[in-house]
Amino acid sequence: LAYHTGWSTRTYDDRDERLEHGKKELEYIEEARRQFCPISFISPRCATLWAEGPYTSYYRNLARTETDLSKRREFLEKALRVAPEELKRAESSGYPDVIGAQHHRYGSVLTDLAQIATNSEEKRGLLEKALVHMDETCRISEQAELGSWNVNLMRTARAVAKSDLAGIAEDHE
Repeated sequence: LAYHTGWSTRTYDDRDERLEHGKKELEYIEEARRQFCPISFISPRCATLWAEGPYTSYYRNLARTETDLSKRREFLEKALRVAPEELKRAESSGYPDVIGAQHHRYGSVLTDLAQIATNSEEKRGLLEKALVHMDETCRISEQAELGSWNVNLMRTARAVAKSDLAGIAEDHE
């Protein structure tokens, strides 16, 4: 249910409907986690949200629908606070797809924060950190042969971060 709800969330033009479906997706994920807990099952499925670490993506998705920059920053900062712990959980799972996805999500949050940063040094630092995660995502995706769609998505995200970083260097010249 969470998987299909997550993908369908993106089809709504109305912001309130998107938010409602995003909230429903999180509820499904949290319920799945409660159901899996007694049998110590760690899901290898990590399409839109991962049951063991949904909040990085959830807060990033909220930020992406937000038009107020200060609220957008708040959501991204929340995502950034939970990202390290969720990445640790992913690494503990041993699932390459999950580990790669969590690195991608962490790097994407850093890239999104850099795009709204006003200080060029802060922006540079965020993008450099993002690239560490994006590089790891690409390495894992290519090594695990996760499919061309996933690999190309990861490469595109890394290219965006590199392009933004190059733009900072050009601005200083």
